[in-house]
Amino acid sequence: MIKTGQENQAQREYLALRSLSKNLADCVEHIIETAMESGQAAHDISYEQVREETSINVEFNDAILSVLHEMLLERPELSALEATETAFHLEVIQQQNSRAEERSLPRLRDLLGCEWKDLHLIHDEVDQVPATIVELSNATLTEFGKTDWADILDAKVKQIYVGLYGLQMDVTGVKASRLEKFSYMLAGYCSIEEYEMWVAEEREPDQGLSNLALNKQPQ
Repeated sequence: MIKTGQENQAQREYLALRSLSKNLADCVEHIIETAMESGQAAHDISYEQVREETSINVEFNDAILSVLHEMLLERPELSALEATETAFHLEVIQQQNSRAEERSLPRLRDLLGCEWKDLHLIHDEVDQVPATIVELSNATLTEFGKTDWADILDAKVKQIYVGLYGLQMDVTGVKASRLEKFSYMLAGYCSIEEYEMWVAEEREPDQGLSNLALNKQPQ
């Protein structure tokens, strides 16, 4: 089948429109991410900033601005939106803003480049008595240990401070039961086989632990 000039023109127009739609959708995502990552409930992003960061040319009272405005109005992350002469004024729903702040927190694995002594991992929502982790660093766990306890290593660290138990890290984004088992495992409260599988050879359990403790799970 031989395409006519009109058909070729229509196809080019379709592809151009499809490309513009994708670019506008990407622009909206960028605006939302910028507002949420600001950590503020209200945030302004200028049309000039949009042009520089997304290559979408936005001017007051033009068609592109109207389309972006309509697309942003559909986003559940926003509680309010206004298009002024120079910028978008966005108000982020507080719950969404909190999630953005949580995403910016460092993971526990990101902090293990240095060696932590007598550390206590505290869950941010569940009150538990933590076990003392005598030593924790990148060298503490075996490769099996890093894989089996990946959820703990990926937990987000909210703060580090000296508290009731000594040196403490408040962590979030992980089950409290898993955090407790991880801490007690490093303190030796697991089977000898599990300890040898998860903990590197150069590290030994707390000298004060008895053989009974090595085979006992925390209550």
